[in-house]
Amino acid sequence: GAQVIDADLVAHEVMRPGGLAYLKVIGAFGDSIVSSDGAIDRRQLGAIVFSDAERLQVLERIIHPLVVARIGEMLKESQTAIVVVEAIKLLESGLNTLCNEIWVVTSPRTTQIKRLKDTRGLKRSDAIMRIGAQPPQAEKVKVANVVIQNTGSLEDLRARVEQEWARISQAVAAQTP
Repeated sequence: GAQVIDADLVAHEVMRPGGLAYLKVIGAFGDSIVSSDGAIDRRQLGAIVFSDAERLQVLERIIHPLVVARIGEMLKESQTAIVVVEAIKLLESGLNTLCNEIWVVTSPRTTQIKRLKDTRGLKRSDAIMRIGAQPPQAEKVKVANVVIQNTGSLEDLRARVEQEWARISQAVAAQTP
């Protein structure tokens, strides 16, 4: 019943040819990140930024304001009572200021590495580099309204999310005339 906004997909949108960040990203990182079809090669860009914290900050200074602005527009346009913003850099980008609640899903580092290898096809060293580029989970947990430990099965995770979903849905329904 909620609208879901994936900040990573919005970042893809602003970096597409003709997107608001496209020329800025190429200007900052050079033509070597442009694939033969003219799109930004995200793997190539990722190899650069996830191995160099300063370069990652350059990319984030370009991308984050554009993503936050676009998501702000999407929230204003939304016709649904509940909107979920999924973002790995929710706090760092400032997107949290647009949210009523912050949910943080945590898992052990070994699980994170395995999932990045399995879902993104990353080498172990690349997965470790990406995790290392993120702020520690403990920092996110400190500001969270809800913390979900993702250490069990997918069914366990779903049950925990559905428990929180029921709470939110009831609260919204009580506020709706």
